[in-house]
Amino acid sequence: MSERLKKKQPLPRWRRILFGLVLAAMVPLIGLMLVNYFVGRQLGAEIVKINRSGEPVTFLDLQADLGRSSTGEDAAGYYAKALSGMTPGDLEGLISVNTFYRKNIISLPASQFPGDMHEKIGQNLADLQPVLEELDKGAALPLSRFDIGIEQGMQICKIRLRRVQTAAFLLSLRTLDLLLRDKHDAAVDSAISMLKITRIFDSQPTMPVHIIKTGLVSLACEDIILLLEYGNPSEESLAKLQKVLSEAIPADVLESMFLAERVYQIEMARN
Repeated sequence: MSERLKKKQPLPRWRRILFGLVLAAMVPLIGLMLVNYFVGRQLGAEIVKINRSGEPVTFLDLQADLGRSSTGEDAAGYYAKALSGMTPGDLEGLISVNTFYRKNIISLPASQFPGDMHEKIGQNLADLQPVLEELDKGAALPLSRFDIGIEQGMQICKIRLRRVQTAAFLLSLRTLDLLLRDKHDAAVDSAISMLKITRIFDSQPTMPVHIIKTGLVSLACEDIILLLEYGNPSEESLAKLQKVLSEAIPADVLESMFLAERVYQIEMARN
């Protein structure tokens, strides 16, 4: 009986500390679960409201209005194949060479252009001809959609965007090289291919993506100005170029960008 009446011994100190740590961990966890529940309900209500208004809530919804060939052919396959051959690390070198070409085309007649560099660039472009052909094939087809990796995370997205930039600067360099070789109609076709590849950004046109597209379209416009000043392309080529240039930046680009930003925020909240 005396043993039963013994005073209850307190828990060991290490057990009290462990118990306190468990309680301390449970409080924020329960708080997080409650926040997650209420945010989830709010997000669901917002998505339902946006859906009822007929506006997009996913990137697939944004891409619903993009063109598709009646034969089922699509530029995406050609672009994906060409971009797989792009090395993002080559971008800085291409930018430097482009800048050099522009500066010298303006300041020197073609006969005085550095011949060794011209031939070296010509050989590099010849080596990359299979990649350029894929880009040209894609330019001749509608583009229904292209995944630039936003939903896979910003790191993947940055790598894919850099590949597209590399391809665009390669096309720009070819345009300048053809201009220097007095192949003016071919230079126009090259400028058209460069403008066409910027359609990739229209699939997921968030603000950072659109800023990159604007920069590349501006680069193409610089090439076109040089073509008009120092070249003599045919009227037929100029008519094709004018049509593609007028379609490069859609009239509803700001609306699309804001919708894409909202879709991106919804995707982040979902994840």
